[in-house]
Amino acid sequence: MCPRCLAHRHAVKLVRSTLADPEREAVRDGSVSASGLRLTVETRGDETVVRLAGALDIASAPVAARTVAAADTREGPLVLDLSELSFMDSSGYRCLLRLRRDHGERVVFVPPPESVLRLFRQVGLAQHLGLDG
Repeated sequence: MCPRCLAHRHAVKLVRSTLADPEREAVRDGSVSASGLRLTVETRGDETVVRLAGALDIASAPVAARTVAAADTREGPLVLDLSELSFMDSSGYRCLLRLRRDHGERVVFVPPPESVLRLFRQVGLAQHLGLDG
């Protein structure tokens, strides 16, 4: 089997494992961890803040989407803090675009580090997420 197929098979196993279930992966401090991504949910006044730290990729994007959906219980803004994001692949891009589509203008994105933001600009994602300044 080719290395690409093996990597895909491994990623699918991770997504189907308990890592894909945020309730099972909740950590004591109220955060969720999955395959190199740590998500922390906070409430500040009327807004819900979800902080993503680490890598948003094919293995962690489903967990991120479910965690954001579970955290979105209020009418106020939904802030996705990408400032600690270190890596993102096309699955991560798709995840963020779907969150924007599903939650509309209520979603506010805190910009990622410049290295990640540069890639957002190159693929046109910054404009769709309102990060192009």
